Amino acid sequence: MPQNIIEQSVEDELMLYALDEDSLHVLNSTARRIYEWIQQGDDRAAIVRRLCEQYSDMSPDQLNADLVHYLEELKIKSLLSGQQI
Repeated sequence: MPQNIIEQSVEDELMLYALDEDSLHVLNSTARRIYEWIQQGDDRAAIVRRLCEQYSDMSPDQLNADLVHYLEELKIKSLLSGQQI
């Protein structure tokens, strides 16, 4: 994760303040888990496996597509560096 991010836990959500962008982002519980898994070093396949365990009613392909979209959003918002995941 970029080092210019301040994190604050609020119940099951995570608030991220991007210093360079002067912007605040709130991650819901699912987004927070994904963000934390990335910080732990999980790759995309590992994250999809974890999501499949939690959301058994969704196909792995759909979860992967949703994850790719979410990761792109994190990159656009400067919350994820290009070298990660």
